[in-house]
Amino acid sequence: MTSTMSPTLSSDYSNEKLGFSAKFPDGWMVQEPQKTTSGTPDVAAVGPQTDDFPPTITVTVLDSNGLSMDERITQGKQALEPVIEAGQLEILSEEKTKIDGNDAFTIQTKGVFETSSGTLNVKFKETTILSSGKFYIITFASSEKDFDTFLPDYKNTLNSFGTLDDSESNGDIITREMEETISTEVSPSGENGGGCLIATATFGSELAPQVQMLREIRDNTVLNTASGTSFMVGFNQFYYSFSPAIADLERENEMFKETVKLAITPLLTSLSILNYVDIDSEEEMLGYGIGIILLNLGMYLVFPALIIQRIRKTIH
Repeated sequence: MTSTMSPTLSSDYSNEKLGFSAKFPDGWMVQEPQKTTSGTPDVAAVGPQTDDFPPTITVTVLDSNGLSMDERITQGKQALEPVIEAGQLEILSEEKTKIDGNDAFTIQTKGVFETSSGTLNVKFKETTILSSGKFYIITFASSEKDFDTFLPDYKNTLNSFGTLDDSESNGDIITREMEETISTEVSPSGENGGGCLIATATFGSELAPQVQMLREIRDNTVLNTASGTSFMVGFNQFYYSFSPAIADLERENEMFKETVKLAITPLLTSLSILNYVDIDSEEEMLGYGIGIILLNLGMYLVFPALIIQRIRKTIH
């Protein structure tokens, strides 16, 4: 029989495809279960064994399909009606709120379930966040007697949660953006790694030399100075606004991919200069940074304009 268990992942979790990152409790087993139904969570973190059963924190990502948060709340309550009427579930509290500017809804429930070993009292706390056309559902489940013990772990995970396309998310995500700068392909460990989303799509792998070069420039040069880090935080906000769409188009259209490769090659060449210089101060970082910006303005704007002007003179 083939095992369907996924490998254990780092508690510093990030997934570009699912579009979010979060810090799960240290020591908990983090996995991506095989998606057998729409209700199967995308990520599950399982805590230590207790007398009843281990606590869990799961994240499920669903397309909103145009639903508002109010419509999602109504839909969810309708799904709970049968078990509430059967006396198996009770809503303890519910609250509509905002998380990083996104509509959110938190509900806490208590369930009583009969098992072969007796009655099981379970408490749930679930927060749903609507962001970028997706519902991110973060659910905590534990036995009633252990609920308060593990509730801080859930709160810490919720506070660390952020969507990868939301540069205005919480402090942990902003810190990670500062460290990763031009990286959106994040390694499972959540540490520096991976490469530029566009370059990865263009050259086919985050292990491509061009992507590795960008990573080395980021880690060994730019992020070693305060001015470089500050610049890249601003750059991140601009870059993430368009790079996912370009990368998707590259994967769908080979001709567009080759066009992008041709377009970014001069940029990569100019950035490679930073691998051959020693930058030991803020002034040097600013000097080389401004120089490279001016060089690229010349290559991408001034030089083509001169060629177009010469062609027009020749025609006339």
